[in-house]
Amino acid sequence: MNQKEYETVVLAALLHDIGKLLQRGSFGPDLDLRAKHPEFSSTFVSAYAQRFARTVDVELLKTLVQRHHESPTFPPELRVETISDPHARALAYLVSSADNLSAAERGGRAEEYRDFKTAAQASIFARVSLPQPDNPQPPEVLWHLPAKLSGLETLANAFPRKQSDFSPGEYNRHLRDFGEAFAALADKLPWDDFAVVYSHMLALLHRYGWCIPADTQEQQPDVSIFDHLKTTSAIAACLYRYHQAKDGFEERAVRDRNQECFCLVVGDLGGIQPYLFDIANIGAGGVGKRLRARSLYMQMLSDVASHRVIHRLGLPLACVLMSSGGKFYILAPNLPETETAMGELQEQFDRWLLAELNGEISINLAWSPFGNEFATFGAVLESASRALATRKLRRFHCVLQSGGAWCQEAFVVNRDFGGEGACRSCGKFPRERGEEVCPHCRLDAEVGGVIPKAASIAYYDQQVPGAMPLLDYFAAVQRHDQAFLANPRPYLVVQLNDAELAPLARVPAAFRYIANHIPVEDGEPLTFEQIAKWQSPDLPLLGYLKADLDFLGSIFHFGLKREEGGDFDTISRITTLSRQLDLFFSGWVQRLLESTDFRECYAVFSGGDDLFVVGPWKQTVALAQRVHDGPVCG
Repeated sequence: MNQKEYETVVLAALLHDIGKLLQRGSFGPDLDLRAKHPEFSSTFVSAYAQRFARTVDVELLKTLVQRHHESPTFPPELRVETISDPHARALAYLVSSADNLSAAERGGRAEEYRDFKTAAQASIFARVSLPQPDNPQPPEVLWHLPAKLSGLETLANAFPRKQSDFSPGEYNRHLRDFGEAFAALADKLPWDDFAVVYSHMLALLHRYGWCIPADTQEQQPDVSIFDHLKTTSAIAACLYRYHQAKDGFEERAVRDRNQECFCLVVGDLGGIQPYLFDIANIGAGGVGKRLRARSLYMQMLSDVASHRVIHRLGLPLACVLMSSGGKFYILAPNLPETETAMGELQEQFDRWLLAELNGEISINLAWSPFGNEFATFGAVLESASRALATRKLRRFHCVLQSGGAWCQEAFVVNRDFGGEGACRSCGKFPRERGEEVCPHCRLDAEVGGVIPKAASIAYYDQQVPGAMPLLDYFAAVQRHDQAFLANPRPYLVVQLNDAELAPLARVPAAFRYIANHIPVEDGEPLTFEQIAKWQSPDLPLLGYLKADLDFLGSIFHFGLKREEGGDFDTISRITTLSRQLDLFFSGWVQRLLESTDFRECYAVFSGGDDLFVVGPWKQTVALAQRVHDGPVCG
């Protein structure tokens, strides 16, 4: 495979509509505002041509971002069919197909023309509809205003408002900020490293493009330019892999959209709840410290499993469509190699989890092929979920069976205790010599102590001193006062609770919000006894808030469908819904806990679609009400 050409196609798909961002700002007299958005995209690439030339085939990149349309509404110089080189034309058709499949949600048009410089993005939650006999009214449409994601203090702007319009100056300020951020980043990036460039472009588009509608003339424009660009890049990567293996980019085959080119891979961690709470307060560290350590460990385990899948299949980060709550979805090419790779990874995961965790945690992989059903992606999710349900009934079968028969010896975990007794905390592993606890419980205590001060998580595909092993990869939780280990270089650094990634410009990077708040006094964490006495010294009681989202599976599978047709369960909307839910349970809950009203509450875990918080009983009751009410926006 031509790796440089593949990376050019993947990056072109990510940048093909970046001109829509430039169009909505005022960047001086050199830009003709009457031009079509592909011209702006090409102008952007040309402006940084010398740098992009170190990363990809810059001439091909310019061609693909400028000519990704087939519609006669575009002039000939912007259409795919006018490309003279047959191979470049086939690749342009590939990007065009990815663009069209990603934009499958576009249907009904607004009754009146909207000024694209002032049109706001509608909230995805107004589309969600489940049968509610007591409340038949559809949800009110709320709107996002242009606001970048940064630290936790910016998250109030990440939730919708009733206001649906704003001045052109607001867009202009937002997009000028984007331009300045990219220019500053461009001076720091190692442009000869595709993984670094791609990850930072993806993160920057997330920061600024999450709140800008991809199509302002939609009746209800609720898909952001970021979600459209991310899914387009993922689809293009899979199409390239598929056609490179099947037909060598024969133009007729590339234009045929009736093939089953895709495969949705789903991964699910089983046994999370029993593993989280099966601890005792013995030895180093308390229960709370271990709870939060195990919660983060589950997140990192899920992350590494998804990373191993995309690394094995040679896919970009954008192909991880959704990842939260111990489950991930990956878009992959429908090739025999995919099924082979998933079988091999499943066996590797099974063996590692049995050896390291006694099989308490399982990772179940399932996959379901599909064609061009991106406009009804809920049905694709449902099909993958059925395959996953079958797989979960046979957990660890790769190790426990051979040739259709049970391997009796595999059912016994032979562990040499070396003359030491069992860990007094978990009772499942030999304690360390001279200690009360095993290495696993000691690691819980160490990681749990770092989490409140954690700045990032560095992931490695090689062994690194001090990093914890995860599925034959490694991860290190870094404090604010620590630098990540650079040799070997991490394949990804995930910055926590801050979307500004310029300090990580030399490595592949992403950002995530997590709820890791614990109450402290004089720099020391409060004990549960101190927390209980905080508001009511005469009635020292703790409150426990455990909450989740009802009918989550039904929401993703059916909540965007309509009996009368005109379904809204497209790939972009479903991924948007997942992203916004995780932002609430991770970022917004953390922001609430850091506020004055709930500072004495203790986040055990919060993310995906559920949370568990411990605090003074009065604060916990008030927190439950605030979580229920959601962000208060004007």
